[in-house]
Amino acid sequence: MSKVSVIPCSRIFRVVAAILLISLVSLPYAQANEIEEGKVVELTDKTFEHLTQASTGMTTGSWFIKFYASWCGHCKSMAAGYDLLAMDEELIAKGIVLGKVEVPDHREVGKRFGIKGFPTLIFLHRSKMYRYSGIRSVDSMKKFLLSEYEKVDGLPIPQPPTAMDQLTETAKQIYGEVKDAVNGKAGKGTQWAFILTGVLFLMTLASLLLVIFMPVKKYTAPSGTTASKEPKPTETPPEKEKDAVAKKTE
Repeated sequence: MSKVSVIPCSRIFRVVAAILLISLVSLPYAQANEIEEGKVVELTDKTFEHLTQASTGMTTGSWFIKFYASWCGHCKSMAAGYDLLAMDEELIAKGIVLGKVEVPDHREVGKRFGIKGFPTLIFLHRSKMYRYSGIRSVDSMKKFLLSEYEKVDGLPIPQPPTAMDQLTETAKQIYGEVKDAVNGKAGKGTQWAFILTGVLFLMTLASLLLVIFMPVKKYTAPSGTTASKEPKPTETPPEKEKDAVAKKTE
């Protein structure tokens, strides 16, 4: 019989710990690979915190963020200069990354930083945020990022919304849409959509209640099919009976 080798628990623990350590060490490098040097990084609701790490140490560098809208004329006029600023070697050496967020498509980030106008420029540096309100030229923005940001009062970077915050916001939006539909403020298409949704919900609820509270009838099979037949006794062949009788007489 072959022996089964058992790996000690201490060795398994060391292997698991080593894998976790390698994963933690390689995480910043994996994130850094998503940031292309010398280019403006497009940020979204899903990638903003992952790439900037604005509330968790900012190990990917300091970030100069442009909050914009695609229809904004001022945003369009500064786009070329902003791209040039991202390629500045002095800023790259300082670990300053340029990013941009299209707020109408990513309202969660816009709400987090209190964006009310476009373009809005914010410098995230050492767990603080500095709003830029100067001329939107390459030289002026570069000076601000290198030293002049210190003349502005830095504010704590707001924390990302929690799951409960997102759930509450979604509930508020749904309540507002239902309220508008009831009051007739929404379009006819929206009103009919809510009416149809309500009807389908009531039908589904009624069906569920019927399934739960409907009495269950027990199935009784016909009497002829349930009667069990007794097994017939095994019959001994005549030849075997004669042999048995002859043996007894002998």
